[in-house]
Amino acid sequence: MHGLLYFEGGALAALVTLALFRPGFAAPIRRRVSRWVGRLARRKALAAAAVGLLALGISAGLSSVRWPVPRVQDEFSYLLAADTFAHGRLTNPTPPLAEHFESRHILVEPTYQSKYPPAQGLFLAFGQVLTGSPLVGVWISWALACAALTWMLQAWVPPRWALLGGVVALTHFGVFDDWYRGRFLYWSLSYWGGAVPMLGGGLVFGALRRLVREAKPRHAAVLAVGLGVLAASRPYEGLVASLPVAAVFAWWLARGGREGDAARRWRVVFPIAAVLAVAGAGLGYYNYRVTGDPLLMPHAAHESASGMGSHFVLPRIFPESPDPETEAEPSEAVDEGGARRWRWWLTREYERRFERLWSFYLGPLFTMALLALPWAWRDRWARFGLLTCGALIVANLATLAGFPHYYAPVAPLVVALAVTGLRRLRLWRFRGRPVGRAMAAGMPAVALATFAGALALHLYYSLAPVYPKIWSEYRAETIERLEAAGGKHLIVVRPPPEHRGRNDEWVYNGADFEAQTVLWAREMDPASNARLLARFPDRKAWSLKANTRRVRFTPWEKR
Repeated sequence: MHGLLYFEGGALAALVTLALFRPGFAAPIRRRVSRWVGRLARRKALAAAAVGLLALGISAGLSSVRWPVPRVQDEFSYLLAADTFAHGRLTNPTPPLAEHFESRHILVEPTYQSKYPPAQGLFLAFGQVLTGSPLVGVWISWALACAALTWMLQAWVPPRWALLGGVVALTHFGVFDDWYRGRFLYWSLSYWGGAVPMLGGGLVFGALRRLVREAKPRHAAVLAVGLGVLAASRPYEGLVASLPVAAVFAWWLARGGREGDAARRWRVVFPIAAVLAVAGAGLGYYNYRVTGDPLLMPHAAHESASGMGSHFVLPRIFPESPDPETEAEPSEAVDEGGARRWRWWLTREYERRFERLWSFYLGPLFTMALLALPWAWRDRWARFGLLTCGALIVANLATLAGFPHYYAPVAPLVVALAVTGLRRLRLWRFRGRPVGRAMAAGMPAVALATFAGALALHLYYSLAPVYPKIWSEYRAETIERLEAAGGKHLIVVRPPPEHRGRNDEWVYNGADFEAQTVLWAREMDPASNARLLARFPDRKAWSLKANTRRVRFTPWEKR
């Protein structure tokens, strides 16, 4: 979808040209739209709800064209968490013959559960219980995130600009994300996540502005709920994004004033402490049930058990030197070569990461709006937003991966900064002409036109055979075919010799092995395979070779 970047850039260039030479273009239409937007924006609760309902309707409509199929291992892991929660459990017993059911991002010992924090799985489980489809939970999380973003903006900018920012954000995020076969709006059309931490960030930053302005316990409670959502969705990024919030809150709490003002400030501490205590106890209990240790997160337990090592960069760039007392011939040269390879990989990774972040969060439209931020630097909240976003970007440079949803906690701040820049841009006059006002009025139209183009491309990719089928689509078709055939089935996946943990991993199952129609297992040595078949005698066994684009699975006896 890189063509959309050129389309938006071209549309923006046309808008700038038109604003320079004809700043009064479409003035009657602009005034009419502005009046209508103003009437809705003044009813703040209705405006936030309208943005959320619009997001829900777009997600449901696009999904009805072609139901999204899980494509990435992380999605299957979240679906396991959702199925577990939908069954009324926090985790599952270790499956029998667990070595056959090990898979990426799945913890099988001491219990069987996703390695990820529970928030995304809880939303998916809500959709599964409510309608039978976890994807409905994704729609709901996206709708709530967009509504929370609009609610947050209402505390940062005037109501009309808040409504404008909410609508532009829901049509902007994900339009240019083409990292995986043109996936469109993956925060609302996949099981991977992004909307939940964005929801937490919206609650935190919106409540902080309200709390500093007016010390009310309900604002404090909302702030603490947002922090809990961040801790239960993206703990590392949520912590980094929350540190500036804690600094501002501590400064506000310690600030001088009248005795009554100080008492009101301290009254907000109790709601925050109470909500965070409940959230911390809940997460600790979840960790205890999954890993046996309230302080050991499933993610850390999985990485330790699988030998993945640290998720951070430095231990790989600077490996430990060999101990000269235990090695007669130290291998520093090998270590240095490995470190050079890691540094070369990181250079390419950072280039891709920054390109992806720019295209996902900014694009030409938000970039133009942010160009006016230097004139807003005197605004302390603009400085706060820039520093918080910068802190999270720097913190994520220390990790091995940086997908757009890793930065979702500060997505509301990105929109707030773009709207702030757009408000400053509106004041720009060129030779006495209100050029900035014309540009600010036309930018939402550019965003909607780009979204319409992205929507057309999404429909084309969904309905036309543009790409060959990928492994996950074959996997879904295999399940559908066997379920239609009736009975229970066991598919034993045989990975090829060159398999090294690639993305096309077939072995994923739900929370209830016995009730599952199609059970996926990993092929091992003949003795282990015999035990596997004996453990599930009521299932028809099949053999399948992984990582093949043409799926040809055969009955186990005839392979």
